[in-house]
Amino acid sequence: MSRRSCTCTHVAGLKYIFLVGGFAESPMLQLEVRNAFSDVATILVPSEAGLTILKGSLLLFDMIRHAYNILIHIYTAHCRSKWPFLLR
Repeated sequence: MSRRSCTCTHVAGLKYIFLVGGFAESPMLQLEVRNAFSDVATILVPSEAGLTILKGSLLLFDMIRHAYNILIHIYTAHCRSKWPFLLR
């Protein structure tokens, strides 16, 4: 594995590398990434790395749904019509 990608200026302050997804569970990949980048950044691999993306997307969806419900409540709460609605 090459360290050429760490010479770019936009990754100069790199402190952590998170390995997530199904391929991150590979011991060979973890070893190679640790050998190549351990002196540059801390390598973090969460348990169940394959499920990390799924869990994160579910949490994000729940936050977006909650925010949407709050906006609906803000813009529709205490709304009354000046004239009553009459059925004909």
